[in-house]
Amino acid sequence: MPASNVTVGSRQIPAVGSRHEWWFPATPALACFIVYVCIVLAMAFSAPFPNHFDELAHLSYVAAIARHGLAGLDLYTMRLLSPALSAGFTSDPTYLNHPPGYYVLLWPFLPSDGWPTLETVRVLRVLNAGLSALAVACALGVGVLRRFEPRLLLAYSLMIVMTPVLWPIGGAINNDNLAYLGGAACVLGAQLLQLQVNPRSGRALLITGCTVAMLAKLTAGIMAVGFAAIFIGALWRATGKRPPGMLVLGLVAAIGLACLPYLWFIAIYGSPAPVTPAYRGVYDHIATLFSTHPDLHTHGWVVGQHLNLASYSLQFMWWLLADWNPILAMQGLLSIAILLVPSAVLLLAGAAWLRNWRPVLGQDQLIFAGGVALAMVLPLHLAFSYKMYCATGAPPFDAVPRYYFPLALTVLPVAACWSLSRISRPIQAVLCWILIIGLALAPIAIFTGGQ
Repeated sequence: MPASNVTVGSRQIPAVGSRHEWWFPATPALACFIVYVCIVLAMAFSAPFPNHFDELAHLSYVAAIARHGLAGLDLYTMRLLSPALSAGFTSDPTYLNHPPGYYVLLWPFLPSDGWPTLETVRVLRVLNAGLSALAVACALGVGVLRRFEPRLLLAYSLMIVMTPVLWPIGGAINNDNLAYLGGAACVLGAQLLQLQVNPRSGRALLITGCTVAMLAKLTAGIMAVGFAAIFIGALWRATGKRPPGMLVLGLVAAIGLACLPYLWFIAIYGSPAPVTPAYRGVYDHIATLFSTHPDLHTHGWVVGQHLNLASYSLQFMWWLLADWNPILAMQGLLSIAILLVPSAVLLLAGAAWLRNWRPVLGQDQLIFAGGVALAMVLPLHLAFSYKMYCATGAPPFDAVPRYYFPLALTVLPVAACWSLSRISRPIQAVLCWILIIGLALAPIAIFTGGQ
């Protein structure tokens, strides 16, 4: 049965029809997915424990629930496990302030006595690799649905799977993996609704994605819910059709359910993301580290300076870009050159958002909603970071791009490819191959250059 055309923005494309119609064009995405699964599984089995993405703290949170139950959960008194994973908690407090959703998911995989072992770590890492792989599959599915031509789909897929910071997180115990899955599922659902392909699955993915993202962490929840609300409004205005009542009611009910952990935190701690003494202590420790080691020049930070909001914002944005490279020890021209890849993607994505900033007929509602949702979270993140800087003097070490991955992992590549698709084919081919080569080589250069 031939597939009819559907609209993506102002462009008519063939809808995904028979298996033959999508299988061969999707080959670049499938190949990249297989590569990604192999990489994160290799990370899960070979990386030393704990890694430097707070893996010990996340595992300690799971152990605290296993030992004390949800009713006995207290962010102020929670303690870290020993890195050797000997039974019992140390006297060091844990500094996480996330809701317990992700940790409850991992709880059944702990031994019956509640004390994790290295074998437990391997099991939980493989589980996280599965969550990360599902997130990447959803993100790649968006590119397949948009029917990018093979070269553009390859560039799109590499923008996702060759994001170097994604690898060590995907193969580790980290709630970001659940957040990425929620955000990517949310965007995939929106794409199905925009294309009017299987709207029932689109609604289910949009609602489920928002719920999962909120249960994983606050920033992911804000992005996902903001994206869903803006997308539904933009699609309604563009098509003139009211969103189905079941979609709105389901979304409101799911968000209300996912808000319960945050209401619990507000009732106990007075904040949905409480700044516990241990959490504040991380900022004090970083500030002390920089003040006692004047030889540290991470991302150009100068010890002893006092920055106003404008100057701090520039530092914040630079750290946000530079931490696409997960190996802080690598400095020099190679490190700067590697940043050209995410810079190019951001420039292309920014151009797409400027062309799609109005939610009217003929514009791409997914790109519009994603751009607004990301732009909405950025000043909140900056304001919080600057507040902690004024209180402690710590540099913007919390300006890391992985906080934005629940949306950015999918929306930025979509927007970048939208811009590329509107360039003349000879220039597009050159830019695509430059991106493809740069995306393929950058992670190799990062991990070999950091040794």
